[in-house]
Amino acid sequence: LVGKLGRNGVVKNVTIAKSWFGATSYTGAIVGILEGGTIDNCKVSGTLSVTNAQAKTVYLGGIVGISKTNGADKTATIVNCISDVDITLTCPAGAETYIGGIVAQASAVDNATYKTIVANCGSVSDIAVNSALTTNTYVAGIVGWMESNNNASATKSQLQNCYSAGSITGLSHQAYAVNTGAIYGRLRYTTVSNVYALTDVAAAHPGVDIQGAASVTGMSAAKMMKSEAFVVALADAAEALNSGILANSAVKAMY
Repeated sequence: LVGKLGRNGVVKNVTIAKSWFGATSYTGAIVGILEGGTIDNCKVSGTLSVTNAQAKTVYLGGIVGISKTNGADKTATIVNCISDVDITLTCPAGAETYIGGIVAQASAVDNATYKTIVANCGSVSDIAVNSALTTNTYVAGIVGWMESNNNASATKSQLQNCYSAGSITGLSHQAYAVNTGAIYGRLRYTTVSNVYALTDVAAAHPGVDIQGAASVTGMSAAKMMKSEAFVVALADAAEALNSGILANSAVKAMY
């Protein structure tokens, strides 16, 4: 929808239903590159299918491809968003890969004060990677790779009140630097709270936290949707259901 969104930009109250997306890099259904700015109350359903024939680095997100600083931006915010985008990537060996049901990568390595906030978001995106990967790979239900530049509390990125009820397939046979997670693939200097995923996916894909502090609560489908904390704190999936965006999703089956 938007190629690049800067620090004063806002995308709000957007619904994209039953769409097909195809690209080679920096791909998000709502925003490809987020450099500050806010994405609020956006809902997407459809298919994101990419064939990366040239072994380029790819960023594939249900809502955002990559969140990064351009030197002036301080905070990027992704809140109250729902993704029901099934993501399929086919690529040759040597392609560095970032995939997330909400955002593929949130990086602040070049800026000491830039951070990304992902809050009150849900994903039922099914992710499949068909490749013989031989380089770094970060794949997860919410965010593939998320980091801040340092461990100062005021500048740490935040991942909170989120759930993932999708599947991740095609990566279990990979042995080289593959970071897969039900919620996050890899974290660095990020605050995590109230994140939920299906028990079997969480067990198979725990993700990697460099600081070793984050945790994902695994739940059965029925328990996840009946949890008071889940219903109160997390994204308003009922609204998405009423709009028809999740008509064929796992979330509908849970209600």
